[in-house]
Amino acid sequence: MDTSYIGHFLPKGLLEYFDITGIDELCFVKDRSVYFQISLEERNMILGDVDGTQYESKGFTEITLQDFPVRGKAVYLAIKRRRWRHKKEAGKIIRNDFSFVAEGSGLTKELSDFLKVQVDTKVDTISNIAGYHQIQPSKLNRHYKKYSSGFKDWNQLTHCEDYLLFPDNIGAYLSIDELSLSKGELYTFVTNKNGRAKQGTLVAVIKGTLSKDIITTLMKLCEHKRLQVKEVTLDMAKTWKLP
Repeated sequence: MDTSYIGHFLPKGLLEYFDITGIDELCFVKDRSVYFQISLEERNMILGDVDGTQYESKGFTEITLQDFPVRGKAVYLAIKRRRWRHKKEAGKIIRNDFSFVAEGSGLTKELSDFLKVQVDTKVDTISNIAGYHQIQPSKLNRHYKKYSSGFKDWNQLTHCEDYLLFPDNIGAYLSIDELSLSKGELYTFVTNKNGRAKQGTLVAVIKGTLSKDIITTLMKLCEHKRLQVKEVTLDMAKTWKLP
């Protein structure tokens, strides 16, 4: 059977290094959902500046990656990646490095990059976006948080439980109000009135409502940013009383 056409549905360049060994339509026992499994095996070809004559193929490691769905059915790539052992140094094992695997996930990189754009730009929940593409919501949520969102490299990660600051959103007219997000925990929100509740509105989120904590946090903003403010609107709650 000619399987060359399948390459149009797979990550770019994948069939340059892998051969298709099977295409099956299977079913998950748990929820009876049908999916496609495409089995691939890496060719005996070492890439890079390595003398291949010094190595011999010594088995495979297997991974399964989820790719874009086809006709409403999930698609999984069952990939056998080859490993080579040095002929004289038995402990020296090498593998080819491929770019189609997204870091730390069970997704192809192309699908991971596509879903990141969807989560970042769509006004929708991660659960719904996952459902549209036949992915388990918990899987997408975990992958987005740990890898594709950039959360681990976020410059506010070290203090995000106590406060968040967005100095680029500051303006001449600000509002300060409190809000309970969950379990009765109160947070203070500082917003730019000119943002009109759209992107660029949020200036700061601060845990708690004590004025001394609010002042201490807002003083972390650069002076030239603070001097842009002409008016601040807030209610008359006792917590706003200056110390």
